[in-house]
Amino acid sequence: MQEIIRCRNELLKEQKDWMLNYDNFDDTLLNEETLVLDGNINYGTPDPKTKISKVPCGGCGAHLHCKDPSIPGYLPSEIFKNSLKEGGADLTALICQRCYFLKHHNIALDVQVTAEDYPKILQTISSKEHAIIVLMVDLTDFPCSIWPGIADIFYKKPIIVVGNKVDLLPKDSPGYLQHIKNKLIENVKAYGFGTTRLIDVLLISATTGYGIEKLITQLYHSWRFKGDVYLVGSTNVGKSSLFNALLQSDFCKSQAEDLIQRATTSIWPGTTLNLLKFPIAKPSGHKLEVRKRRLRELERLERHESALKEEQMLKTKDWKYSVLVGRIDRSVTKFDEETANSFAVNPSPNAPGRIQLGVNMKDPIYALSRWCYDTPGVVHSDHIVHLLTSEELFLTVPKVLIFPKTFILKPGESLFIAGLARLDLLEGDNFIRLTVFCSRELPISVCKSEEAQQFYEKYLGTEYLKVPSGGAQRLSKWPGLSEAKTFTVNGIDSKFSAQDVVLSNAGWIAITGGRNETFKLKAWTPEKRGVHLRDCLLPQAVNQRGPKMRSYPTYHLHEYYQEND
Repeated sequence: MQEIIRCRNELLKEQKDWMLNYDNFDDTLLNEETLVLDGNINYGTPDPKTKISKVPCGGCGAHLHCKDPSIPGYLPSEIFKNSLKEGGADLTALICQRCYFLKHHNIALDVQVTAEDYPKILQTISSKEHAIIVLMVDLTDFPCSIWPGIADIFYKKPIIVVGNKVDLLPKDSPGYLQHIKNKLIENVKAYGFGTTRLIDVLLISATTGYGIEKLITQLYHSWRFKGDVYLVGSTNVGKSSLFNALLQSDFCKSQAEDLIQRATTSIWPGTTLNLLKFPIAKPSGHKLEVRKRRLRELERLERHESALKEEQMLKTKDWKYSVLVGRIDRSVTKFDEETANSFAVNPSPNAPGRIQLGVNMKDPIYALSRWCYDTPGVVHSDHIVHLLTSEELFLTVPKVLIFPKTFILKPGESLFIAGLARLDLLEGDNFIRLTVFCSRELPISVCKSEEAQQFYEKYLGTEYLKVPSGGAQRLSKWPGLSEAKTFTVNGIDSKFSAQDVVLSNAGWIAITGGRNETFKLKAWTPEKRGVHLRDCLLPQAVNQRGPKMRSYPTYHLHEYYQEND
C-alpha cells in the first residue's frame, strides 16, 4: 500500500512540474496567478495580449499561443514567451499543453471548440479547385459516425469512403467482409454520396494495418484527379491513426517519415485540432514497379499466414487468430540524395543537436508537392462520448475484438448496456434474441420493464452498471436515459438477425425473431442521442452463442470467445 501511495505522489509531482520538461521554460515568469487543475496540475500563466504564433503544435497542428488555456494550441507564457526573446528557443517541434498530457499522462484537458468551426474548415477544403477526400467511418458506430451534412459539402469532389476498425468486428460467416462493405455502401449512399464522385469503398484497420496497402494503391490510381488528399470524418473514427500509418508507408516521401512528428493519437474525441500534413510520394514508373513486386510477395505471404491462422483457430478455439492484421512497409527505403537537402535540420539555439522537424517549404520540389492532410473531426450531435469522463471513455470504446453476447427477451422486459442505453420489448408474438455488440468492459443487465427505472436509479454509479461512474457530484451531471425512439421489427428467421438497433457509442443490438413475427421495441439513450435502425451488419452472429444458462435469459459465450489461460 505504501508503494502505491509513493508512486501516486511521484506521478502527481511529475504532473505538477510538467513545464520543467520543456527546454525553453522560464521560471522567472511564474507569478501568483498561476492556474491549478484539481490542485495538482499547473496550467501556467496565460497572457491574452500576446499574439498567436504561426508555428503549429507538433501533436495536434493548432497554432501555438499563450492567450487562453481553453483554446487549442495553448502553452503557458512561461514557455511560450521565451521564444520571443532574442536568442531564445524557438517553438518548432514543441507540442501544446493538451497534447503533452494526452501523450504522457493520458489526461484530456478541456478545449472549447465549437461545432460550427468544423464545417467551416471543411468548406475551406471544398473550395479548393482540386482535392481528393478520404471519408473515414467508424464501423463500430455507423451511421452515427457519418456527419449528415458532409455529402453536401464535398458533392463535387472525388471521394474514397474508408470503413475503419474492421478488426474489432467478429466473423459471423465466410463472406462477412463483403456483407459489411455492402451495408457500408448502402449507408453512405443514403447520406447523399450516391450522387457524388464516389471512387471506392474500402475496409481497413488503422491500428493493425489491415487494408492500408489497398487504400494506398487506390489513392495512387486516383492520382489523375490531381490535388491534395484530405482525411475527414467525425471525431474518434481514427483519422490520426491512419495519418500515422500512411506516414510510414509508400504514400509518404521517405525522407519525411522521421522528420515530421506523428499526430497525437488518443481515444479522446477531437484530439486533432488543425491540419497536419506530409508530402505525398509521386507514383513514378520505377517506384510503382518495385511496389507491385513487393505487394505480390506480400499477398502470397498473407495467404499462407491466413491459412495457418485458420488452422490454429480451429485447433485452439482462440479468438486472437481471427483478428485481421496487415503489413505496412516501404518499397523504396533509400533516401534520394537529390532531395535530402530539402529538409530543414537547423538546431534550436537553446538545444544543441536537436533536429528541427518539418519540410523546407521554400524548396521548389515541395512547393509543387501534393500533400496528405489530417483534418479536425466533426463533432456529431448523435455521439454520447462527449458526456463521458476519460475513465468512462476507456471502458466504453472497444479496443479489442468485440464478443457478441446473446440474450432472450420476452414482452415486458428490458435490456441495459451499462448505464448508457436501454432497449425495451413492448410487444411481440414471441420471445426474441438480442445479440449485443459493445465493449467487453460494459456489463449487460436484463430486468422487467416495470422495474427498469427503479433498477437504473438504484445501481447507477455502481459496478452493476459501471458507466457512468463516480461520486454524487459526477452523477449529478449525468443526464440519465430518455425515450429516444419506438419502432417495429419483423422477424426473418431464428438463425438470421433482421435488423440492428444502433445506440450511439454504447454499441448496437441485433434483433432476431421467428419468420413473420412482429415486435415493437423502445430505445433509451442519454438526451435521446444516436438511435438508428439499420440492416443487420453481422446477421449470423446470433448463432455464435454457447449453451443457454439455466433459469437465466443469457447464453454462455461461444467457445471461440472463451478467454484462454
